[in-house]
Amino acid sequence: MLIQSRQNPLIKKLAKLASDGRARRSEGLLLAEGIHLVRDAIACGAGVEQVVHTPQVEQNPEAEEILQEAQACGIETIPVTKECYQRFSALKSPEGIAAIIAFTPVKPEILFEPPVRLVILSGIQDPGNAGAVLRTAEAVGASGAIFCSGVDPTHPAFVRAAMGASFRLKSAIDEVNELTHRCRQHGVRLLVSTLEGETSYLKA
Repeated sequence: MLIQSRQNPLIKKLAKLASDGRARRSEGLLLAEGIHLVRDAIACGAGVEQVVHTPQVEQNPEAEEILQEAQACGIETIPVTKECYQRFSALKSPEGIAAIIAFTPVKPEILFEPPVRLVILSGIQDPGNAGAVLRTAEAVGASGAIFCSGVDPTHPAFVRAAMGASFRLKSAIDEVNELTHRCRQHGVRLLVSTLEGETSYLKA
């Protein structure tokens, strides 16, 4: 059934997930927008709970295929009007499809099972920059990610900038002091990146 009211409880929930980090952490959910992100989330089993879409996307063969795949996986697909979708969309030109996804960080110690090649995001405030770091880390073979402070890993802008890497890489949340202790305990070297650095990580 098509949702037409902007006051519908689901639309309110989506607007809250899009704008409120505390709500996302409390619910253990995040919101991913766009054809490619929704497709990647379903394909890698990222815990998609619902897919919300406008009727217009059904005219797009790629989006229609995603909806069929979601339904085949037992994921509920919910049509909403364009006006309802715009209430929670963070995009200037939304594609009209989004997924509600469970955010389930793992325990930090799990990421220290060999092979260990972690990217640690500490103090990065801009979600776009953090997302770019994560997708680059995945491209060079990172085995997981640990968030110590700074960016919220459920932030919609971070999820977009990571381009699916946040679904594919296991992630954990930890304190810097605890993380340093874990690295020493497991014999893992810490390499720190800086704009002033001259040595490639490949040569470190």
